[in-house]
Amino acid sequence: MSGETDDPTEGAVPFPSAEALAEQLDLVPLEEVDLDYGLGAAYGDTPVSVQVHKMPRLLMEAMSESPSTNLFVTRGVGDSMQPVINHGDLVIIDRSQRTIGRDDQIWALAISGMHTIKRVRVRGNEVRLLSPNPDVGNDVATADEVHVIGKVVFVGRRM
Repeated sequence: MSGETDDPTEGAVPFPSAEALAEQLDLVPLEEVDLDYGLGAAYGDTPVSVQVHKMPRLLMEAMSESPSTNLFVTRGVGDSMQPVINHGDLVIIDRSQRTIGRDDQIWALAISGMHTIKRVRVRGNEVRLLSPNPDVGNDVATADEVHVIGKVVFVGRRM
């Protein structure tokens, strides 16, 4: 038959790209870092992989005033921060906040090659790492030993 085509895509509407869909749905990127932050401590010399997820802008703005490009999500490991952060909770960290200004906020830190999430209290050159779990002792480090990765701005868990 003349004039007929065997092309199944002829006349089909092209599917929008992932970027175009994300823009239409007002989604923003959020990195997930597979480095489990030990709520006690976890070694930081293991390979790290990063996945980028698309999240609703409205949800991200409810969690933090920082742009999503400054945020990343990871999971807590262990029980030293219970009941504030439980094992497996999603933890969103704002890496633009790297100066500990007020006591008793929760921070993601690297201390002597160990990654940890702790409530922090600074006294001069002494950094007190506080665990809300009464079964876990508190630690102390010097300011020179502590590398601030970012401030914990959100914790999410399944109910």
